Amino acid sequence: MNDDRQDSCPTGLMRVRNAVAPLDNFLRSVSRSLEFRRDASGTIVVTVRDLTTGEVIRQCPEPSSRPPGRR
Repeated sequence: MNDDRQDSCPTGLMRVRNAVAPLDNFLRSVSRSLEFRRDASGTIVVTVRDLTTGEVIRQCPEPSSRPPGRR
């Protein structure tokens, strides 16, 4: 996180960043990263990666063979 940007962020975003910072620090200490994104259907996808290899360790929901936008 870039602390310089916190002054221009809405209060809610700052609170989320402050809450996530300890988790991010812990995960980095064990060579892991946690990523959040929305897929084409709008579903939030959470991915845990190995920082050394970039390998996906776990993803929720798991990737499916269905085309994007279908549930």
